[in-house]
Amino acid sequence: MMYKNREDAAEQLLTYLQKYKKDPASIVLALPRGGVVIGDIIAKKLNIPLDIIISKKIPSLSSDELAIGAVCEDIIYLNEKILKELNIADDLLQNQISLTKKRILEKKKLYNKENSNLNLKDKTIILVDDGIATGASIIAAIEAIKARKAKKIILCSPVAPFEVIEEIKPLVNELICPIISNAFYAVGQFYLDFTEISDEQVKTILK
Repeated sequence: MMYKNREDAAEQLLTYLQKYKKDPASIVLALPRGGVVIGDIIAKKLNIPLDIIISKKIPSLSSDELAIGAVCEDIIYLNEKILKELNIADDLLQNQISLTKKRILEKKKLYNKENSNLNLKDKTIILVDDGIATGASIIAAIEAIKARKAKKIILCSPVAPFEVIEEIKPLVNELICPIISNAFYAVGQFYLDFTEISDEQVKTILK
């Protein structure tokens, strides 16, 4: 199974979400950048609000693609297994965390969200991304949403690796993921068109 593009993925996710249509207690929270395209379609079709939550992985020193954890708002999630394997010194880890926090602040300013304080208390949150790889950014986002007293979290992702789904599933109330793969290499392998989304596209959607 493959998706034509993010729009196709959004339509497929929507088939599981009709019970939240026009629900005044529901909010779509999307992770920039690709998740915002999917989240926008879902929010419009369900006629509920859209906003973003910025969660950034903490890259290892050896590779920007290898996440040793993630930062979202006041939450710092660390993958203890990877940290142990890499044996990263604490001062280097703290430096990576600081750099990640700086990147998040830059994104908030870019999207005019530095003073955003969306009330999530007692809300049903439909958390959306265009795919999950390591799961670090999603886990940090889930913990940040929980810290803001959301009533319920529905995680929506078009695709994710089997082992990551097993880790994340207990953290949310409902998990919607049509493609759960044991042969996962990258999110893009499950899309015919996985064109990179620009910051300008995100800003346009948020307007």
